[in-house]
Amino acid sequence: MGHEKMVISFPDGNQKSFSKGSTLEDIAQSISPSLKKKSVVGRVDGSLYDMQRPINTNAEIEIFSLSSPEGLEVMRHTATHVMAQAVKRLFGNVNLGVGPVVENGFYYDIDTDQSITKDDLTKIEKEMNNIVTENLMIKRELISRDKAESIFSNDHLKLKLLKKIPSEEEVFIYKQGEFIDLCRGPHLPSTKFVKAFTLTNVSGAYWLENSENEML
Repeated sequence: MGHEKMVISFPDGNQKSFSKGSTLEDIAQSISPSLKKKSVVGRVDGSLYDMQRPINTNAEIEIFSLSSPEGLEVMRHTATHVMAQAVKRLFGNVNLGVGPVVENGFYYDIDTDQSITKDDLTKIEKEMNNIVTENLMIKRELISRDKAESIFSNDHLKLKLLKKIPSEEEVFIYKQGEFIDLCRGPHLPSTKFVKAFTLTNVSGAYWLENSENEML
């Protein structure tokens, strides 16, 4: 039996048939290798998708480069993971809270025994640049709750976030090199796409912005 097909609709109204399970990367490659090279994220029926996430149904898609608002937002999200990975490499045992994108950048809530000061930012930036140069592939993986609990058994903040995910929702992790994070995504295909960034500040914050929670 041949592969089942699906119809992909492009922003200009064109439609093309692909095998089910094709990714945005496959689709971009079929249009032109140069498009694939500069594509970092896409929209599938209104939701942002990683380039390597399989599509299994007829869909309307749009593909974005880093210079688009979508590409920039995803780059900032991936930059939070690169920063967290750098902090883990430099400071060892740290617990990671949430690392969202904000209007003009990104941040990550970190719980650590050591104090991280503004003087450490250059060192963290340097390690982030190393991670970018390493060009680590970023992979999304669907896992069971039990597996997630065992992966994050030493990180009390991640375990709290895991409990907040409604039971009917799937649990995803993202891996880049030795770094694993609990995350919905989407992310860039690899760390090499994280371009210019600068760390400007370190401050204390209450976990999930609630003053009854611990200070991070």
